[in-house]
Amino acid sequence: MSTPTPKRRGEVLIRLDGIRKEYQLGETTVRALDGVDLSICRGDYSAILGPSGSGKSTLMHILGFMDQPTGGKMFLGEREVSNIRPGDRSKLRATEIGFVFQSFNLLSRLSVIENVLLPVEYARRKIENADETAVEMLNRVGLGHRIHHRPSQLSGGERQRVAIARAMINKPRILLADEPTGNLDSRNAANILELFDHLADEGNTLVLVTHDESIAHRTRRVIRVLDGKVTEEEVER
Repeated sequence: MSTPTPKRRGEVLIRLDGIRKEYQLGETTVRALDGVDLSICRGDYSAILGPSGSGKSTLMHILGFMDQPTGGKMFLGEREVSNIRPGDRSKLRATEIGFVFQSFNLLSRLSVIENVLLPVEYARRKIENADETAVEMLNRVGLGHRIHHRPSQLSGGERQRVAIARAMINKPRILLADEPTGNLDSRNAANILELFDHLADEGNTLVLVTHDESIAHRTRRVIRVLDGKVTEEEVER
């Protein structure tokens, strides 16, 4: 019997080699990640799947430059970023990663378009015609007609669409979504998942963090996390 040819993947964007993350809890050392090897490649559509306490949130924090590993090596492209300074980590977080959170994290005092433009300010990066780019992103998520509304005037699904537009404004290497449908009803959750499917089909690199098997199996690759260790599987779609 012939061996199946593995699917070709794109350029490696982030690579983890033997990554460990430990926390001190009183006199006990908790190993949240235990020697994780993982690559995220351009165009991947992946899910990080695991129950509460499995290490999936810690893995997300490492991939999103929100935390620093205790051991092992981490690479952004060819650059080792395992032990970079907090300021450099903040810069990478602002420029290389787009975040979508369960709680939306929109500022109530700002309009929709002002919320979408926030990452441009955080990154201290000049984008020509930034307002036009923000409108383009909002049109892509179906909210071009709501740019001057406040978050309080939007449904939960609309707020999450604003959050996705905001995450994409700086054209990050990776879009990282943490339980993105957790605060939505089933209809709005389905709409958001369809939007992620569409973004993945366009070639964007997406990682969804979830405890839900049905969400994970919408992606092309499931990264299972349990007791700080990782296993992977491809999803037939």
